[in-house]
Amino acid sequence: MNNKFLHLRSFLLGAGATLLVGSMAFSSEAAAALKSITADLNYRVSVTMNGDKVSLLDANGNTVIPITYNGTTYLPVRALADLLDLQVNWDQASQTVALGHALDQVDLIKNFKAFYLTDEDFSEGSQLVDQEPTEISGISCTHWLQLGNWGMSSPGDKAKVSFNVQGKYETVSFKYYSNEDVVLRVLGDGDFVLAEYKVTGSNVAQEVTVNLQGSDQLAFEAEKASSINQNSDTRIFDAYLR
Repeated sequence: MNNKFLHLRSFLLGAGATLLVGSMAFSSEAAAALKSITADLNYRVSVTMNGDKVSLLDANGNTVIPITYNGTTYLPVRALADLLDLQVNWDQASQTVALGHALDQVDLIKNFKAFYLTDEDFSEGSQLVDQEPTEISGISCTHWLQLGNWGMSSPGDKAKVSFNVQGKYETVSFKYYSNEDVVLRVLGDGDFVLAEYKVTGSNVAQEVTVNLQGSDQLAFEAEKASSINQNSDTRIFDAYLR
């Protein structure tokens, strides 16, 4: 668990915290399961992050106040999620607060096995890793894809990996990073170019969303654009299908 969560002992994901999500409508069926309570808006409670005092804001930028109930202080979920750069969603059907990625997103690298890797010359440098966490561009992640490495030594060399997503998803969102200049392509059926990015080496990771246009195949291809490093290392991570 990330250490920053350990300090939020008052951050409870129970019924009380769910009531504080804000801008999330409850159905009449869910309302029948609610129990009325008497709580206090506690203006004395302040929140700090890394030693600095911060404001708790709702989705519209308005200040929200912590609530004290039966000796426990409850902080608003959405406001905390924004401070922690954590996505928060509300699933109306199941009445669930979803922290992190949306409930309808599927982790591509965790749930799909690559059916094609580049030829034998590059195969050792094109691999999926779903084991020990690693840090990419200052971001910790566990499911990541590596394109390149020692097989890509000259400009124009390519590394590619493909997945069969069976035309079930509309978009893929992912982050990318490379240690040197490459051209990164997202390919659909018949290697049709769905998106292309000129990646500057060692820049911070970028996040993009690509329309899959009903493709059964989803492929990532990295083409070496410079000869600065023989060890060309392009990473795809936090890849989610919707």
